[in-house]
Amino acid sequence: MYTLLIVALCLVSVQCYEFRTPAKGKDDSFCAHFTTTFASNARSGIDVVDAGGRILLHFNPRPESNLVVYNSRLSGAWQAEKRPAINFKLGAPVKVSLCASGGQLSVSVDGKANGALEYRTADVSGFNKLAPWANVKIEGYHTTDDRYY
Repeated sequence: MYTLLIVALCLVSVQCYEFRTPAKGKDDSFCAHFTTTFASNARSGIDVVDAGGRILLHFNPRPESNLVVYNSRLSGAWQAEKRPAINFKLGAPVKVSLCASGGQLSVSVDGKANGALEYRTADVSGFNKLAPWANVKIEGYHTTDDRYY
């Protein structure tokens, strides 16, 4: 149900953005850069969702625990989480870079690496959707091939 909801939101929302994930082992890379604010008092996050509704990357700051959850949802099931510490200020605007390269999806906040998640499925290549949660506002989104949205 959650996956279907995200795909439905991407189909009707003006807040879904293109995100390309190169195939594992490919040397090419793709980055999306944007400014956003993650809520300091509520759950917020961003998901990279493929055309089939799989969540390739789930990025979910958890202010109550001072960490970020990285995960993916494949075949209807959540995978093992990674939980690095938050190294950015919640509730304040931050510059985020979300990159796909070398078989992993990585996130940098204000120029500092925050974490990465290895591809958990072989079939990730192609254009996908970057789906911010309802309480995440994205401004100034652009990609490495200089498309602005």
